[in-house]
Amino acid sequence: MIEVNKISKSFGDKTVLKDYSLIVNGEIVGVMGESGKGKTTLMRVIAGLDKQDSGNINVTGKIAISFAEPRLFDDVNVVYNTLVPIKKPNESDVERAKLLLEEFGLADAINSYPNELSTGMANRVSMVRVLMSDADNYIFDEPFKSLDDETRNKVIALLKKYLKDKSVIVITHDEVAANSLCDRVLKINDD
Repeated sequence: MIEVNKISKSFGDKTVLKDYSLIVNGEIVGVMGESGKGKTTLMRVIAGLDKQDSGNINVTGKIAISFAEPRLFDDVNVVYNTLVPIKKPNESDVERAKLLLEEFGLADAINSYPNELSTGMANRVSMVRVLMSDADNYIFDEPFKSLDDETRNKVIALLKKYLKDKSVIVITHDEVAANSLCDRVLKINDD
């Protein structure tokens, strides 16, 4: 479960989040809003990457994050990039990673390196890596960026399949994808 209770966050004299509250428990919640309204700040605060100015956050269980930029390791291939969350990967982990990559339309890229991937492919590798973590809670920041409609629809179906009963926040500008994937869609800091 992810519980955000009246958090506020400012950068200098600009308030990005003010008394924002959110509970996500065993569901997929979309968070939408214009650029600069606090979506990524919310993600960073929940993940503990930034500290809120006030309010509190309670995350029950492990949390995994897929950032808007894929953040892949250049010196290892796609399969090994997906195994990063696993301390000592074994052969069954490798096979599971390959199957997930295949499901995400990346079978031909398994042995490729990040510099050989398109932005959309790199985003999907990042999503597979997050799924390999077997977390209780997930945050996806702009997961549909650089995906064509067909690939986006396939990714939505896979995320629904693998994130069933997990607590998930999906930050996106893609209203169609949010409405298709999420149990609830919230607007952040609407004035």
